[in-house]
Amino acid sequence: MLYKRSISSSRSNSSKVVFIVVVVRVVVVVVVVVVVVVVEALQCVLTQFRRHGKYSGPLTPKPVLHQQQRKRGREGGIREKYRRRKDKPYVPSVIFGNTRSLNNKLEELQTCCVHLHEFRDASLLRFTETWFEHTTPDQTTAVEGFTTLRSDRTAQSEKTRGG
Repeated sequence: MLYKRSISSSRSNSSKVVFIVVVVRVVVVVVVVVVVVVVEALQCVLTQFRRHGKYSGPLTPKPVLHQQQRKRGREGGIREKYRRRKDKPYVPSVIFGNTRSLNNKLEELQTCCVHLHEFRDASLLRFTETWFEHTTPDQTTAVEGFTTLRSDRTAQSEKTRGG
């Protein structure tokens, strides 16, 4: 017995093979899509477990609500904050320092009063051991935005050392 293939039968077999390959590819794509969706859902559930300790809600993450940000150009400063928050009392801030010769630190102090809000918003700056003498003029010790009150050592106080 001889078996001969006919041309028509070989073509039908090749078309069957092509059809099977196409079906397998479609099935693989569908499986990959399903796996991706399941993994994303599990990640969402895990993040809710980590945040809250339990799962509550749909599988899609909730949008994060941002706090209202302060508008640019809004006035600042301690007096403005007090005006906005009238229910809380105003507490004046005081900066106290033992400087041991303020003469060589005046430029730094003036820079701090311009650039640092702690100094700028302070109600009182109090320094001891400035080592100023009565011959030191008030203009050299002045800080912008503050009134200078001095209590230098004089001969009348009869003090020569600390204490």
